[in-house]
Amino acid sequence: VKFDAFTERILNRLNPISAYSNFGLDDWYHTKRYNMGLSYNGRINHDINIESNASYMLYHRIFEENYKQLDNGALFSLQTTNDYINTLFNRTLISYSKEKSKVKLLAGYEFNMDRAEGVRILDTVKTLYDLGVLTSLTYSPFTSLLLQPGIRFTFNSKYFTPIAPSFNIKFNPSQSFNMRFLISRAFVSPDIKELYFEFKDFNHNIIGNENLAVESSTNLQLGFEVKKQKAEKEKYSYNSTLNINYSDKKDAIELVLVKKNLQEFQYQNI
Repeated sequence: VKFDAFTERILNRLNPISAYSNFGLDDWYHTKRYNMGLSYNGRINHDINIESNASYMLYHRIFEENYKQLDNGALFSLQTTNDYINTLFNRTLISYSKEKSKVKLLAGYEFNMDRAEGVRILDTVKTLYDLGVLTSLTYSPFTSLLLQPGIRFTFNSKYFTPIAPSFNIKFNPSQSFNMRFLISRAFVSPDIKELYFEFKDFNHNIIGNENLAVESSTNLQLGFEVKKQKAEKEKYSYNSTLNINYSDKKDAIELVLVKKNLQEFQYQNI
């Protein structure tokens, strides 16, 4: 079981209204964040293992703008806004493997829900969730070779998310050499902040974009390692690695300057 809490209160004192005024503006920022988590790892029987992780996060931010009389400290409230973000997450994996078996199976699901509420959220309240189902198979025809195909299906409350396959190979013919190869497809759906959140203050001018598309990528990895462990009477050992990574990303979600005169940024697909 895990729990942590964070609270913060920041005062931003602005200058008086004018050089001859005894009134000024005070901005207060109150932030509270609570994280709760629960993890479990155990066996159903000798061949089946289960691992589960669940978490809940609550974020609450209050902004207060006060009109302050500087000679006596009297405050007059101009506005107060509240922002809430709730995140719920759960991942459960079940693995099956028999002793001395060449095949291992893994299956599980992943659930994530985000809910945002506040005046800086489009239509004041938005909820997004997705449910992913995944499975993979590990096959080792002989000791030096391991093959691992996998696939993931995801349902998103706003987007159609394509199937995400992957294939991994590990070849280890000797203690001094091994090779890895991985090819996979990945998809990232826009989150609530990128879709609906507006962040405007003295230093920021960022707006969301509800027309964002899903970000997709194809990834390739190839790695080689050559090594020699130092034996008892030997004077040296060595280790050398070469890793090659290639990623082809489409519709990448990034912040783009859309209005230069206002320094306004928006999330867009690149």
